[in-house]
Amino acid sequence: MQHPDTPMMPIAAASAVVIRDGEALMVKRGRAPNKDLWSFPGGKIEPGETVAQAALRELVEETGVRAEARELIRVLDIIARDDAQLQYHYLLVVMRCDWLGGDPVAADDAADARWIPLWQLREGHYPLTDTVLPILEQLDAC
Repeated sequence: MQHPDTPMMPIAAASAVVIRDGEALMVKRGRAPNKDLWSFPGGKIEPGETVAQAALRELVEETGVRAEARELIRVLDIIARDDAQLQYHYLLVVMRCDWLGGDPVAADDAADARWIPLWQLREGHYPLTDTVLPILEQLDAC
């Protein structure tokens, strides 16, 4: 069963993975879903926008950092259910991006934005969304 406020179709979203000098650019989510969890910058794809354009726009909106989209890393289904009701379904397209410039400053719906050493993410120093570690593992395998 689906909650009455849930869209009838999955919501397309894009995420930007920017890694520089052994650190990942991360944002602390300021709103639900995932409030207070750390994730890669990203958000909904706007009509007429490519995945790469959306990832880069969200990156700038949430952190002020500029990058160049390089390649698709992965496509993920982010599905949340409460009892038998669907709460949301995002189809998240994850892009690897190369840092061009800028220092992270939290904006838009990000409560914080910073470069975090990869080892701290892997060792649990930050509460992360469910997608962060699998994406890092996939990058390690490449």
